[in-house]
Amino acid sequence: MDSRNNKYRVNITPNAIVNIKEIMDFYVDAMNYPPAAKEFRDAVYEKLQLIGENPYIYGMPDNLPNFAEMGYRKAPVYKHHAILYLIERENVHVVYVVDTRQNLWLATPIKLLK
Repeated sequence: MDSRNNKYRVNITPNAIVNIKEIMDFYVDAMNYPPAAKEFRDAVYEKLQLIGENPYIYGMPDNLPNFAEMGYRKAPVYKHHAILYLIERENVHVVYVVDTRQNLWLATPIKLLK
């Protein structure tokens, strides 16, 4: 993702793309409500635009110490979803887009930066 208005280059990792697709599939398949999938996708895109303009706008995830120690930041999307990302100079790496009610992803944060 690269926008002319953004000061930072936003890179969406393959893991985050899978996360987004899984959440959208849930809205379509389990909830049988395709408009919610589009709304979610649009909300993620808008949040990524904000992150690209100023990635420091969102803080460390206080409730996820393993992620905070590695420098992750957490941007809320809707009530139960969040984007977890890392900042590296002029780059933002979006590593997770998650349903915050699930704990499957909490124990093993992906380390991208040295």
